[in-house]
Amino acid sequence: VVDLLDVLKQLLLAVDELPLEASLNCVLTAFQTLQGPGKEMQIDVKEYVTPLYSQLARLGTEENSKSNTEIALQCLTAAFIKRREYSTVRIAAFLKQILTVAMHAPEYS
Repeated sequence: VVDLLDVLKQLLLAVDELPLEASLNCVLTAFQTLQGPGKEMQIDVKEYVTPLYSQLARLGTEENSKSNTEIALQCLTAAFIKRREYSTVRIAAFLKQILTVAMHAPEYS
């Protein structure tokens, strides 16, 4: 489990160079791993939350935005709703980012 999380962390260091779908899937895999076999591990989720935050701005600009939006919603659910360990400052930042993306997203997204 630790090895998988280390590989995902290394991939997410260059998150802007990855395709959006790949970066979102890396984040989703990390959170799913932390909910399952890695549940008892004390790992700072900031290493996975920060790339998720940075990728939200790409949602409305990429192709397959509907598919990517679904993955992003799964990531947000895993990061905040299922974990129930979050700060209000982090939630406010994500909410602001999501609303900014929604304002600039094409109508069909």
